[in-house]
Amino acid sequence: MTRRRRTVTIELPAEFVRLCERDQVKPEVVLRAGGRGSIGVALTNQTRDEIRGELQLVSPWGTWESLPGVVRGFRVEAGAYEVVDFPVTVPTDADPGHAWAIAKVMWFGRCQYTPTVRFVIND
Repeated sequence: MTRRRRTVTIELPAEFVRLCERDQVKPEVVLRAGGRGSIGVALTNQTRDEIRGELQLVSPWGTWESLPGVVRGFRVEAGAYEVVDFPVTVPTDADPGHAWAIAKVMWFGRCQYTPTVRFVIND
């Protein structure tokens, strides 16, 4: 059986990033046990110089097994747009339920959190 990949992208409201959703979907990732998807954070640099920083995906205990890579560095050139993806891999024996995830964005001494993404595991 082919599993469809689900992805949601959140852009941050700030001088450097804005709120928006890829493909006009709700800010949630809905998967079944064994499914794969991703949570993307879109960064738009509206300055005249490159911006470098780090993203950390934050979620409650019990969801960490589904989120294997929660720290990502980034570099966005002046005037550029980048999406940093975090993979979501639900274990095959995962129970149905839901939780949340947010990304902490840190750059040049600043810190900002994305809006919450709902993370759902269906039957």
